[in-house]
Amino acid sequence: MEILSKIFGSAARVKILRLFLFSPQQTYGTDEVVKKSRVTKPEAKRELVHLANAHFLKEKKLLTKKGTVSQKRQYQLLSEFPYSVNLRDLFNADFFNNRKLIANRFKHCGRIRLLILSGAFLHRVNAPADLVIAGDDLKKTLIDQTVKNIEAETGRELTYAVFDTSDFLYRFHSSDRFIRDIFESEHERLIDKIGLDK
Repeated sequence: MEILSKIFGSAARVKILRLFLFSPQQTYGTDEVVKKSRVTKPEAKRELVHLANAHFLKEKKLLTKKGTVSQKRQYQLLSEFPYSVNLRDLFNADFFNNRKLIANRFKHCGRIRLLILSGAFLHRVNAPADLVIAGDDLKKTLIDQTVKNIEAETGRELTYAVFDTSDFLYRFHSSDRFIRDIFESEHERLIDKIGLDK
């Protein structure tokens, strides 16, 4: 992310580029971009105008209830933008190359004993979850915030599951369908202090 921010001029621009590249059919207003990308409103306004002028985004004018043109705008990825595939490849490379650093993002979220990546992190479509966390004294509000930050930085909506260690182990040994699907599919354990292979 840091390298791309330097290349593209700002972290806000990278976040907004990712948002539209990985949701090409979606239309977003400024407030939605602020919320999803976790950038400030001035940053969002500036970058949306810049990207529309670069013909990366198409701008849609809205009408008020009175039928006049609203000051608000909606934006969508321009389907004819010639470098969409190239940019997705670039951002995907950054996303997958840095996935091992994700464990560090959760170090203040409690005593994490298991952190599994699947789904979006491993190019797997229709996975039951992208991220599974098990541990003790987990701070679920902090986990939610951390996931939202990762979503904003990557332009992807992630599905995740959080378990207390005892609940996870019960499900694991009971052949819980969700847990079984995670382990039977491609996955990567960034943290495993439970010792599931022993």
